[in-house]
Parts: sequence; structure tokens; C-alpha cells
Amino acid sequence: MSEIVELTEAECRAYLDRGGVGRLAFNTPRGLRIVPLNYVTNADAVEFRTVPHSELGTYGEGAEAVFEIDEIDHRAEAGWSVVAFGRLERPSAVDEVWDFHGWRNPSPWSGEHRNFHLKLSWHTLTGRRLVHQVTDR
Repeated sequence: MSEIVELTEAECRAYLDRGGVGRLAFNTPRGLRIVPLNYVTNADAVEFRTVPHSELGTYGEGAEAVFEIDEIDHRAEAGWSVVAFGRLERPSAVDEVWDFHGWRNPSPWSGEHRNFHLKLSWHTLTGRRLVHQVTDR
């Protein structure tokens, strides 16, 4: 038996602030797309890099989008999920935390040179944790 626990905004932030890989869903003229991305967080935004000629680079700016991360432990039948809802935009020149050459640079695993920066500034952050309950038999 498992129990679903709603995460607080602070817990959601703690999971997101780890950085790593997540999935971004956004709409294009050809329909919904979901892409995996390396990301970092900055204030109330998820920041990442792509290439300008990709679907994300072409249709992303200004689009409503959803970003999701999760972790699943199949053995323990437990895990968590965090979802950020917001709008995609280019970082402004005054985004002082963007250090494109430092440790906060969301480096893509793909190996391609991705120099088109976007961020999802969220307006809603939600999350849930599934906890497996051990029952006596």
C-alpha cells in the first residue's frame, strides 16, 4: 500500500535546485512536444540551453510550458515528482546569476554547441511524493 503526499513549495524547490535533467512540454504548430533538457534553477526559473533552429528554439519563446522532474524507486514502490508551470522567455541582460562559463551553466549532455538560452519562469510549482507503506500481515 502506498500513500501520496503533496509536497510543499519549499520541498519542490529543494528537488528542483539539485539541477540535472528534466522534461519540458510545450506547444508548436505541429502539436505538443516533450524534450529532455539539462537545467539549472535561478530564483523562480528553470534555465537551459538549446540550439536556435530546434523546435524549442523556434517556437519556445513566449510559449506556455510545463517542466517536470522525478525520481522513481521501483523496488521500494516510492518516488517523487515536481512540475513547474510557466512561460518560456529569453534571459535578460540583467539576469546577474547567469554565469555561462561557471558552475551554473546548464551543460547539455548531447555534446552539441547549444548557445540559445531560455528559461521557464514559473507561476505554479507543484509536487507529490509516493511513499510505500509497510503493513503488518
